Order: sequence, then C-alpha cells, then structure tokens
Amino acid sequence: MASAYTFGHNTGKNLVATKELLDNRFGDDYVVVDVRIKPWSKSRDWTKQRLASVFGPTHYTHVQSFGNVNYRSGPIQIVDMKAGTEWVQRRIERQPGVAFVFMCMEKNPVGCHRVTIAAHVASCLDIGYYGEVDARSPDRNAAAQQAKLL
Repeated sequence: MASAYTFGHNTGKNLVATKELLDNRFGDDYVVVDVRIKPWSKSRDWTKQRLASVFGPTHYTHVQSFGNVNYRSGPIQIVDMKAGTEWVQRRIERQPGVAFVFMCMEKNPVGCHRVTIAAHVASCLDIGYYGEVDARSPDRNAAAQQAKLL
C-alpha cells in the first residue's frame, strides 16, 4: 500500500544523509516529490538539478502543480491540487507500494503546504499518512522483514 510522508530540507540534514535515511527506510519504494513552486535553493544541494542527480529519476520528481502560489506570504494556495493528486494516482498505479515523501524547504511542518498536500492526497487516495520522515518514522523495511519471520 502506498504511503505519504513529509520532509523539510531546511532542517540541517545534508543531502547524502537524507538519501541514506530514505534508502534505509524505504528501500527502492519511494519518491521524493518536490512541492516547491520553484525548485531552487541558496544551498546547492537542494536545487532541482542536484536532487535529480543524487536521487535519479526513479526517486525524485518536481511536481509544480503542488507548489504554493503564496509561498512568500499569505494563505496556502496550491497551484493545481487536482493535477498533482492525479499525478500521485498514476504513480500508485505503476508502483502500488511507493512511499511519497513530499519535500519543501520549511524547517517546521506546522503551517507548511507540504502537510496540506500530504493530508489531502492521503485522504483522497486512501493511503496512510505518517508525518515527517525522521528517525522516529515507521520503518517499512523492518516491518516487512519482521512479517517474513512470523
């Protein structure tokens, strides 16, 4: 079953450590969904080009329709939530067990549009939403290994 998580790159984690965390947590079944309206950063590691280079096309994509029009200030206004949700649905059809990691730059997920997106997608597509990816996130690989032992 597909699942949804969120991640803010402005948390002090470096890109290589983030990739290792996601690889260890999800194996080959994840995709970082960059939901920034403009996928650039002052930090070279968190630009679209660098993310695509490190994660590759299987594990990274920028979905501009999930961008927040009011990213500088104002209420959250997603460019096209329907189009973004349809993209997620198509990905689930190709890869049913994929973990979607909705990534933005905000350090704090409270009030960030990535949480709005993850909650909306999870509700519309009936997938689990497990909050921020960090050391406390459910480890799907460990659960799968444990299930094989039973």
